Amino acid sequence: MTTDPATAAYDALAAYEALDALAGRLTELRRRLQAGYRAERTHTSLGPDQLAARGLQHRAERADALSQMAANPRGAAPIGTSPAPLDLTLLDVVRDAELDLVDLEGAVCDRVAPALHPAADTDARIRRIKDLLGKTAQQDDLARHVAAEARRLTRRAAAALGEHEPPVRLTTIRCPLCDCLSLRLRSDLDLIECFNPTCTCIDDLCGCRDVPRRTRHQWPATHWPDLKTTTHEGAA
Repeated sequence: MTTDPATAAYDALAAYEALDALAGRLTELRRRLQAGYRAERTHTSLGPDQLAARGLQHRAERADALSQMAANPRGAAPIGTSPAPLDLTLLDVVRDAELDLVDLEGAVCDRVAPALHPAADTDARIRRIKDLLGKTAQQDDLARHVAAEARRLTRRAAAALGEHEPPVRLTTIRCPLCDCLSLRLRSDLDLIECFNPTCTCIDDLCGCRDVPRRTRHQWPATHWPDLKTTTHEGAA
C-alpha cells in the first residue's frame, strides 16, 4: 500500500511522460541505425580499375586479419579503412534500453499483474508499462522505481541523439538557502539547482564552501512540492 498517494501519483505521471519520450527516441535511434547501415552499403557504379583496387584492398586486409589471428589467439585488432556498418554507440544504447525495459516490465508485472505474459517486443513493452501505471501508482516505491528508470533511459537515449535540455528558470520560488530567485530546473537530470554563485550554507561538509571547487546546491525535482520548506541535503 502506498504511504504517500500524491508522490506516487506524481511519479506515475513522470514515468508516463518519460516512457512516451523514450518510445519516440528509440524509434529515432533505430531509424538512424538503419539509415547508417544502408548508407554504408549504397555505392555508385564502379569501373574495372576501381573494382580491381577494391579486390586488392579486400585481399590485403583479409591476409592481415589472418596474420593477426595467428599471432594473437585472443582475436584480431581492427584494421584497414573500411567503415563500420553500424554506429556502435547508438546500437549499445538501443540494446541496453531494450534489456532494461524487459527487467522493468518484469518488476511491474510481478507486483501488479503477475498473470500477464511478457510483451512481444520493446514497443509493446513500453505500452504495457504505461497501461499499468494506474496500478503502479498505488505502490509508491514501485512508482518511484519506474519513474527513475524511465527517466534514466530517456536521458541516455536523448544524449545519444545529441539532445541537450537547457535549464529552466523558476520565477515563483526562491532558493530556501539564499532567498534569491536563482533556482533552475534541470529536467534532463531531474534536479533543481541554485545558480547564485554566492549561495552558501552553514554545513561545513557542503561543497558550496569549497572555494577552489565550489558546487551548486541541488535538490531532487521530486521534492518540488515541498521546496519552500526543504532543508539542505547537500550539493552534487
